[in-house]
Amino acid sequence: MSALKMVLWRNAISLSYPNIKVSKTVIQFFYIGSMFNFFRKKSKSAVYSLDALASYANKDKYFVRVARFMELDANQCTITVIDPYAPRMITMDSWPETIFLNATGQRTVKQFIEDTAERYNGHIPSKLDSFIISELEKLVFEYRIIELTDFPNALQAQFEKPVPKSSK
Repeated sequence: MSALKMVLWRNAISLSYPNIKVSKTVIQFFYIGSMFNFFRKKSKSAVYSLDALASYANKDKYFVRVARFMELDANQCTITVIDPYAPRMITMDSWPETIFLNATGQRTVKQFIEDTAERYNGHIPSKLDSFIISELEKLVFEYRIIELTDFPNALQAQFEKPVPKSSK
């Protein structure tokens, strides 16, 4: 299972089951269970509402990361971003981390939110779209580590992969 998929599953489990301690084993259990529809409560055609997305002004913009990052723990999928504007490191919660890792410049905000909503198989948390939009706007306007563009664009080479850990 890829690191990005692990982060998405960790987020989904944390939102749906806040009392469960999420480990790699728990993520794999839920992932396998979802493949066999063990946790399905509603039909797959369940309709969900993305009202905040519908009225969001930047929904058709592409989002791309403009900061370097390092992996702190490959098992936990935790990264830290090197702030391009100050001498500091930014450690993120799982949702901002997911948004940052998905900021490849190839999908619009709308596509990302719809794809994320589909991963919940009809059990979309209420206000998922407004939550993702607020987290994205922090990364764009407060931290300035993601940019919104009108057209798809490729990641700059230095932002594609994690910075290797320095050998001490």
